[in-house]
Amino acid sequence: MILNPPLMIAGLLSCASAITHILIIIGGAQWYRFFGAGEEMALMAQEGSIYPALITACLLYTSPSPRDRG
Repeated sequence: MILNPPLMIAGLLSCASAITHILIIIGGAQWYRFFGAGEEMALMAQEGSIYPALITACLLYTSPSPRDRG
């Protein structure tokens, strides 16, 4: 098996990001504030709204591909 260090690092960082998002959901309003989600999200989490947890769980990062830029 050939190891690809950059790919391994990217995978570990991706896992760390996913775990952080789960911890933010569990941590509640203070965690939303600490990670810069905004006061509105923090207040909704504090009031028990499901919306912040859903948004946090569904975050997707998309970037345009080179063919979409041209």
